[in-house]
Amino acid sequence: MARGTRRGRAGDADLLEFADLDDTARPRAGARTLLRFEADRPAPPGALPLRDLRHPLWLHPEVSDRLRAWTHLYRRLGIVLQHLAAHGRTTVVKGCTDGNRGWRRSPLGGAHGMQYYLWWTPQGSRTAQALALPERAILVRAVRHHDDHAPLDAGLVDDYLPLSAPDHLDDDIAGLPWTEAQLDFIEDDRPVRVILGRPGSGKTTVLWRAVEARSGQRVLYLTWSSALTRHAEERFASFAPADVEVTTRDFATFLGETGGADVARQTLAASRERFDAAVTRLGRDMAGPWKTRLDALHAEVRALLFGHAIPGEVGCTTERGVIRLRDDLYAAQRSGYDGVGAKAARALLKVARALPPNAVRTVFPELAAAARAIERLRDDVVPEGFDAFDRIVVDEVQDLTLVETAVVVELCRAIARRRGRAPWLLLAGDAGQTVRPTGFDWGPLNDLLARRVRAPIRFHLEEHLRCPSRIAEVIDRASERYADVVKEVRPTKQRRQVGGQHVDAHLVHVQVADAAGAVRLLENLADADDVVVLAPGNDPPAWVPDHLRDAVLTPEEAKGLEYQSVCVLDPGRLLSTLQSQQTYGTEAELDQQARRTAIDHLRVTLSRATETLVFVDVAASDAERRLSLELLGDAAPYDPEDLVDHFAHADASPDERVQVRTNDARALIDSAPGRAWQRARQAIRLLGDPDLPNGVSDPAVRRDARTTLMATAARLLVDGPPAGVSRTEVYRAALDALIVRVVLPRSRRGARGAGAGARGSDEARRKPGAVGREPGEAGDDDGTYPPMLTGFEATLLHALDIWSESRTGPPFALLEAAREIGEAAGPGQDWARDALLPAAQALRDGLTAGAADPEQAGAFAGGDVAGWLRLTGYSGDAAARARVLRVRAFDALLKSAGSDTPAAERRKRRAQAEEVLEAIAPDPLRLGRLREAQGRTEEAAAAYDRAGASKEVLRLWRNAGAWERAVELADGEIRDDLRWLLELDALVARRPDQQNRRLRNGERDRLERLLDTVQKRRPRKAGG
Repeated sequence: MARGTRRGRAGDADLLEFADLDDTARPRAGARTLLRFEADRPAPPGALPLRDLRHPLWLHPEVSDRLRAWTHLYRRLGIVLQHLAAHGRTTVVKGCTDGNRGWRRSPLGGAHGMQYYLWWTPQGSRTAQALALPERAILVRAVRHHDDHAPLDAGLVDDYLPLSAPDHLDDDIAGLPWTEAQLDFIEDDRPVRVILGRPGSGKTTVLWRAVEARSGQRVLYLTWSSALTRHAEERFASFAPADVEVTTRDFATFLGETGGADVARQTLAASRERFDAAVTRLGRDMAGPWKTRLDALHAEVRALLFGHAIPGEVGCTTERGVIRLRDDLYAAQRSGYDGVGAKAARALLKVARALPPNAVRTVFPELAAAARAIERLRDDVVPEGFDAFDRIVVDEVQDLTLVETAVVVELCRAIARRRGRAPWLLLAGDAGQTVRPTGFDWGPLNDLLARRVRAPIRFHLEEHLRCPSRIAEVIDRASERYADVVKEVRPTKQRRQVGGQHVDAHLVHVQVADAAGAVRLLENLADADDVVVLAPGNDPPAWVPDHLRDAVLTPEEAKGLEYQSVCVLDPGRLLSTLQSQQTYGTEAELDQQARRTAIDHLRVTLSRATETLVFVDVAASDAERRLSLELLGDAAPYDPEDLVDHFAHADASPDERVQVRTNDARALIDSAPGRAWQRARQAIRLLGDPDLPNGVSDPAVRRDARTTLMATAARLLVDGPPAGVSRTEVYRAALDALIVRVVLPRSRRGARGAGAGARGSDEARRKPGAVGREPGEAGDDDGTYPPMLTGFEATLLHALDIWSESRTGPPFALLEAAREIGEAAGPGQDWARDALLPAAQALRDGLTAGAADPEQAGAFAGGDVAGWLRLTGYSGDAAARARVLRVRAFDALLKSAGSDTPAAERRKRRAQAEEVLEAIAPDPLRLGRLREAQGRTEEAAAAYDRAGASKEVLRLWRNAGAWERAVELADGEIRDDLRWLLELDALVARRPDQQNRRLRNGERDRLERLLDTVQKRRPRKAGG
């Protein structure tokens, strides 16, 4: 059982039949239109073709031997080794100093906190550089008590066990990291399954494992953010079978592909700002009882009025191009005592009717995109390659409104119509972890699946695998707040979880007297390692100054992330607000959706911590402090200075400090781009001189910091920089990062160069070769310390800056430069690919438009068009699509080279057409057209003949007046005409010599009239 898979249960027949597969566009209310599936059985043990691990492990036998007797630590070792093999690091990593510098430590847990650590180091580090390890390998040396810092020697390669494939990580090496509940889900063979679990229960891991236990599939994996898609890609690259192809997409990219247009990405705060502005323009009085509750109005409109409206279903209507619930259905659902009341429902509908369609699409672009995608899928407009998916996996489904989930359902149906069977469907979520108003409830989702796909089989995960018991208990106490929300709004019953026992938790409460002291504390925490500061609500507290806003994450921004330590700001104030709304609020039913979301946010915030959870209450009243302490439980009281001292004395090496920041930058780019940019720049500045004790000497860490900044800059250029950051700043910082140097032996180093930088004008910013440096940043440009990659990167950055500013220009230079970087870069250094995905549809549209434009079509001659398409995440046959685009480009060039085109331009276009044709050869039909346009008739006829286009050959010979060759291909009347012409030609050839001199005028006139009759000309006047 090397891969943790037990024998699957006995299933039904391989093919599970349901009607009605021929159901097409518009569903009838309540109609059961189920699909045909095959049984979803795991592969037999040992039958899976395995990949090599992304990061092969060299494991010292002492590691397994020491932990084998401790079941929970042995199992924890299995989880940690899988993380290292897939991602090259674990969620929490600590460094070492002095003689042990270069070793890294990952916590395994123990009886009293982080008692034991796994010591490891990557290939190329100063600790492992003397060992002959393959690229990306990881040396796993020892398990040590947290107080044990005695010098540790790496030893010899022969001392280690090489683990290079997934089945090497069997139970002789480490405990299998699967619970019985997880295995039940993994091994079940029913085609539509749903996994429910609270924070940290292993929902994502069980989805991964269900994919990995089966072979020969194409899988579409959907999740919340690009950071989570990248995490899944790394996992599948190691543990998915070799014959399984997984395409990962974040929700916004998926909606863009199925809807045919990129979806504007915006945070919940940005959506609310736009909504507030739109309602204010209408006049707030129109909102009636909602006018002082615009956040609650936004939540109600998004979650229910628009979010529950599925095109074509009963009770839904399209008004001015926007799908929403009909007035009568919304009023029936929400006017009662269990809704918002009749007065509020009428006011909401009045606002909704008055909102301009463009405002709705701007405030809720993802919902408009979902409705558009459903219409396209029902019309069988399926993105190329998407009909080949055998399985669709959706993680974090609670963050999709019903209309967004319906896109997945309609994709399943579209695939079933094309292939005769539906893809297997796996979903995971927690109704109590929404980070934006979705109105999510398992009931409507189950009804949708039962009506349009098949009733899902539900599985529950009870054990908490991420948070220790004491933090799990805090989350449980927060869940009790749902009792104050009406039953119709609260999430499905939240089961109490069993907390993880691999590590104890530290619970800390800090009381700060005033805002000034809180600001000082926040300034000290902003640069701390392995700690994140979170606001439990939608926005940071009002006392947070603008320059520290990016240092405080919201629940939406922290979604899907884990931190060793979490500081929660003003939880007592939030709890007090929830209590006052429940007890004293007038028309409090209006706040139900918003209050449910607020409790969800609180639970998401609390569950980010893996070791230390800190509550920071600022200028709190006695009641607020009491509520905070009741939720936190048995917490240690700290002063602000104690907390700063606690984190300041963390044993963080320079390498670790850089890695924390690069990880933050990658994880936050979707949700908190400003903070991601800040952390990426901090990482570059912390690299320092590799020869000094406080510098980073590990080449892998330096490369990763450089690549992370480049990737962050590229994404900001594509999406647009956040507030307070300019495109010029992003472009310059990226140029500076190009010259971050590798670590070279001292013997090869010369004196450092000063490095003149390009500063000032936009013109300097646009020049690919203008490379500068901010004061204090590492890097030399005198040639002694060469760039890590070629000058292609400067070209790519320049092309990206130009194209992304409007997204309307030709994308050829950008895509070609990105393709070249992808080929030249080492593992993990291709920083452009992920940044381009949010603009995938615009890039593809640019390719399509360019192929039809003769001014641009010549670019298709030499470029790797299939490679360009793959950079946009194209899931279909890239080579076939590239040929289609080249054919279109050839046709555009040839058509534009007509007789009315100036001669020089005509020659140029035909030459370009010939180059494009060489890239799509053989295409004898188009070769014939080109040769015909060039006047090379014999070659054109030969090409048409090879193409089997006899009509084209006949046309060509007739146009050339070659009757003798044309008559061989003609039939019917055309053949008779040609034969007559040939007879006439023969008759004319037999004309007596000098006959015309002997003809009389009357004979000559008759002959001319005869010729006029042949040409159907008007009779001529008789000659004199």
